[in-house]
Amino acid sequence: MAKSFTIELRGANELLRKLRRANNNSSKASQKAFSQAGLFLEGEVKSSISGQRAEPMSVDTGRFRSSVSSSSTKSQAVVSSNVKYGPILEFGSSNRSARHHFGNSFKRNRKKLENFFIDQLAKIFR
Repeated sequence: MAKSFTIELRGANELLRKLRRANNNSSKASQKAFSQAGLFLEGEVKSSISGQRAEPMSVDTGRFRSSVSSSSTKSQAVVSSNVKYGPILEFGSSNRSARHHFGNSFKRNRKKLENFFIDQLAKIFR
């Protein structure tokens, strides 16, 4: 003989309402998180270049530091420099040691960067 049972899902309507709202807000939240993360990392890279972090200072005229900028979309943030010698300072060359301003800043702040996304996602479901 087959046994029967009943499942009652309480709060389903509230959950569906939150999921609909989350879907509408997720794009905005993503854009905001990438923007915050990009601006934060831009500042950290500039601090690194200025000698305020573990890496050796890379300031002579200030051109490299002032060339660092960030841009973002709803799916990415880019922190970059457009000076030709930027890659040499970051990765080194045969007569210059690598300084890793971008790479080390990212590694050092990975958890903080993740938290920009966690915070924005948490706001969606409040």
